[in-house]
Amino acid sequence: MQMTLGHAMRPFQPFPGSRPPCGDGWLCLQKGSTIRIMLADGMGHGARAHQIVSELSRGLAWIGQRSSTLLPLADCMRSLHSLLQQQGSQAQACVALLDVDLEAGLIRCLNVGNIQVLVHAPERSRALVNLAGMVGGHLSRSLRVSEMTIAPGSLLSLCSDGIESKTARDCLLSIQQRGMCGPLDLQQEAELLLQQTAKSSDDASCVLAHLDRREP
Repeated sequence: MQMTLGHAMRPFQPFPGSRPPCGDGWLCLQKGSTIRIMLADGMGHGARAHQIVSELSRGLAWIGQRSSTLLPLADCMRSLHSLLQQQGSQAQACVALLDVDLEAGLIRCLNVGNIQVLVHAPERSRALVNLAGMVGGHLSRSLRVSEMTIAPGSLLSLCSDGIESKTARDCLLSIQQRGMCGPLDLQQEAELLLQQTAKSSDDASCVLAHLDRREP
């Protein structure tokens, strides 16, 4: 299978005309046939939250560079947790890590906090498990990884809590169905999803991934 990606984010604007940095962040890495996606939502808003997610992105990139294979998800999350703990008690974030093995047709997900990870498959939609806690704050010793097979035509979505979840589900199902009929411009779809579903009271971000058998 091949995978296409789209992502969009918009910062919380406390007053008209303000231009604060976004407190959400994302990163994508690939090792062999596996693609790892991170979406993170830093605690709070503005410059401090942006600094938190920037640290996570740099940390994940460094972890990915250390080896020819990806660190297991639970070990990777613990490493990110330790990284934030070194920044002080206010450096906390919700973090979702999603691995997509294109060769095996398998996804694995570890999601701490309130980021919503959905799989919209041709036959049904499914929300993957959220674990209570915060990376950099309280993190469970037992980090359960969700795992499932995935078919071509499926759409994966990661959305921060700045996205209105019910409206987003309807939009995402429509995107998945259109993807069954022809190629998708996922960057455009992600930007449109943000326009339609972002809350005005929070940072908002989404990452979309579509799986297909078609050649690029």
